[in-house]
Amino acid sequence: MVEAVAAGEVFIERNIRAIRPGYGLAPYHLDLILNRRAAHVMKRGTPLTSDDALGSKSIFD
Repeated sequence: MVEAVAAGEVFIERNIRAIRPGYGLAPYHLDLILNRRAAHVMKRGTPLTSDDALGSKSIFD
């Protein structure tokens, strides 16, 4: 997360980015997360996981 995100806010290119070292989702998953809503409040600098985006579990199964 490069910006804090409120619960329900849409993930856009402005608030998520692949940053090293990578402890969150692999960079090739970012396109699957874009335009989905945040499942909960996220602080800046928090690694993104599949549980952080609403409706994303089916993508990663």
